[in-house]
Amino acid sequence: MQPNEVQDYSNTHSSIPNSGHQYAKALENKLDNMNNIVIPAIRNRIMTTQRIDNEYFTKKYHIVHQQFPANSEV
Repeated sequence: MQPNEVQDYSNTHSSIPNSGHQYAKALENKLDNMNNIVIPAIRNRIMTTQRIDNEYFTKKYHIVHQQFPANSEV
């Protein structure tokens, strides 16, 4: 037995809709799914990760945001 047996797929039917209208509708549904579910989920995950990383950084490192006055000694 070979790892990838060579088979003739010329007479098999594709599971992808081949009519123009069906294909366009399937593609539109897939795009709606990406825009309404996948991309917002990725965005939320990125925002959560950035917030957690920022909280960790500000807790670990003390950043001075105010500039020292002129002629002051540090």
